[in-house]
Amino acid sequence: MINADKWMTELTEKLKIHFKNRLLFAGLQGSYRRQEAHENSDIDAVAEVLGGDIISRPFEFLNFHLIFFSFF
Repeated sequence: MINADKWMTELTEKLKIHFKNRLLFAGLQGSYRRQEAHENSDIDAVAEVLGGDIISRPFEFLNFHLIFFSFF
């Protein structure tokens, strides 16, 4: 199973580098957040970015399958 804490730490650091002070929040969602994950679970994450100009798309620099970004 994936170590979600380690994964989130790595993701958050990469988001901070890319978005700098525009990153407001990054966190787990779904089964890992609810502590219901099993071996076949994927990781769902959400990031809130101030003044977003990108609409929900994967980021190549992250090396992760899919990230959903909520902008406001």
